[in-house]
Amino acid sequence: MPDIPEGLVAARYKGIGIGLREGMPYYNVDGTRRGSLSLEPGDEMLMRDEDIYGKTLWHDPQGNRPSQYIGLGKVVKPEHAGKEETELLDIGYEWHEGRRDFEPVEPLEKVLKRCERTGKKEKPKEVSQTIIIESHSEDVPALQTNQEESEQS
Repeated sequence: MPDIPEGLVAARYKGIGIGLREGMPYYNVDGTRRGSLSLEPGDEMLMRDEDIYGKTLWHDPQGNRPSQYIGLGKVVKPEHAGKEETELLDIGYEWHEGRRDFEPVEPLEKVLKRCERTGKKEKPKEVSQTIIIESHSEDVPALQTNQEESEQS
């Protein structure tokens, strides 16, 4: 069996039948390349772990420290364990849900235990906050307001 690329987990599709985008590598749950670009309800394939289980980020409310990727699923740092969700939001936590059109084939706990055994335990990582804003204003015609249109009539 081929090696399964790191960061991918088995997931079952539960949406409506769709076609996958060409030019992307897709994998079956056994790690082999997927031959078909059609995806039907019940099909299983490898997906990015955070797309299936969601992820947790932490942002320093004062902006003095870089943001951190905390881990898969809804988790907190040990020093914040036991705090209410509203307090966690106030101190910078941000949770992202997994995709709703897929369901995990195995529970998150089992995936995390396997990562611990293989030495791939997730540790908080700094998150780059580079933002790129593309402006194409010269390509986009200006829209006239209703007042301008009525003045021209």
